[in-house]
Amino acid sequence: MERNKSIISFFSKEKITAEKILQPHKMQTVDRIKECSRVLLIQDTLILNYPNRPQTKNLGLCSKHYSSFTQAKGLISHELLAVSDKGVPLGILGQKFVDRKTFKENGRLTKQQYQRLPIEKKKVLNGLNLSNNALLMILVTHKLSM
Repeated sequence: MERNKSIISFFSKEKITAEKILQPHKMQTVDRIKECSRVLLIQDTLILNYPNRPQTKNLGLCSKHYSSFTQAKGLISHELLAVSDKGVPLGILGQKFVDRKTFKENGRLTKQQYQRLPIEKKKVLNGLNLSNNALLMILVTHKLSM
């Protein structure tokens, strides 16, 4: 129990952010990318569903179960993964947690609206808040293929 309190105390500090925790990993990913001749950047969505945790705070709506009208609470995370052309994972370049309610309130497109957009108007990297320096270092290496 004391360990849990320590963890909660650590992550409750304002200066501790997901971006700061991920920054060293991003930089190491950039170093690994520089060693590759080709790199694929893959955007992935992860849905962490916590249906049996009604007391957990700060969980948002992540989906409705297809067989019922129960709304599932959890977290939605978008990651940008770097993978070598041989399929070797190089690391994470970006991660963003999304709250569907806030997402819609900010004037974002609904799923149906997004699906109707022409492919040229869809921006894979949009909204991931990647570190500008890390992305610039990768682009300078001229080793990306998408």
